[in-house]
Amino acid sequence: MNMTELLGRDGERFVHLWLMIRLHQISKRHDTFEAFLQSSGISKGTLWKLMRGEGNPTISLLQRIADSQKMSFIELLGLDPESVQKDLEKVGIDAEQLASFSKGEKRTRKTLAKMLEKSGA
Repeated sequence: MNMTELLGRDGERFVHLWLMIRLHQISKRHDTFEAFLQSSGISKGTLWKLMRGEGNPTISLLQRIADSQKMSFIELLGLDPESVQKDLEKVGIDAEQLASFSKGEKRTRKTLAKMLEKSGA
């Protein structure tokens, strides 16, 4: 299998594989899979799908998992929050405001679009 087949043309498969790896890493912080499942706040079926690189999680589902693990959305993705914040600031995006969108605050697409438009992103 070549990289294009593995990742898919649009990169969606890459995102699923990345999330799969991160969830396996995070699950190792718990004594058992059951402990991870209980702390995750999502159904066993959903968690199994995500841990197999399947499913199509929403931002709110990922935020719920991040909250349940006492980490930010950025940390759930395995990124360094300070680096991400600095990179966002370079293009004029307020990291705190952007984070509020993933937590369901100020959900309107127009508000997010305006913020991104101001930054030139």
